[in-house]
Amino acid sequence: ALSLLDIAFRDVQPLFFATPLEFGGLGLDPPRIGNILAIYSVINGLFQILFFADLHDRFGSKIIYSAAMAAGIPIVIAFPILNAVARVQGLSITVWAIVGLQLALSMLLNLAYACIFIYIAAASPNPASFGATSGIAQLGVSIVRAIGPASATSAFSLSIKDPCHAWMVYYYMIALVCIGIFASLFLPRQSWKNQR
Repeated sequence: ALSLLDIAFRDVQPLFFATPLEFGGLGLDPPRIGNILAIYSVINGLFQILFFADLHDRFGSKIIYSAAMAAGIPIVIAFPILNAVARVQGLSITVWAIVGLQLALSMLLNLAYACIFIYIAAASPNPASFGATSGIAQLGVSIVRAIGPASATSAFSLSIKDPCHAWMVYYYMIALVCIGIFASLFLPRQSWKNQR
């Protein structure tokens, strides 16, 4: 669910930014979208490097993963709110604050990847099979990342094309968040190697 949600968000976000206001987006030009995503990427990388280890030591993999998946709800809800505020106020400070909040929450979502890699490493029955365990996990992620862009962008296109389905992409993404939160309930509080 994490990979599917993340790739759906990464694909829908620039489409949303570029789509005109009247069709449900923000109507930003490509250089501005590129600047937003570039600044986000640098800040996200620094955030992961500087804060993940301390957060993990304090809260553990399960709590961080669950909180990261829960952050997906306001990330998705921010899309229609952004459009509604931009229609009334234009590209105001409020719109940019919501964009900033959405990007900050997506940095939290990315914390889930490190947690999943910790669980995958702990799931390996012995050091000799770590490569196979990791490979199987990456195969699953690769399959999902092949399906994710087509499903999310198709839902976004349908949302624009047919007013009856205006929020379909957001319902789809919220469903992915709910699946991820539900799946997080089954993760052990500590990795298996720590329990032995």
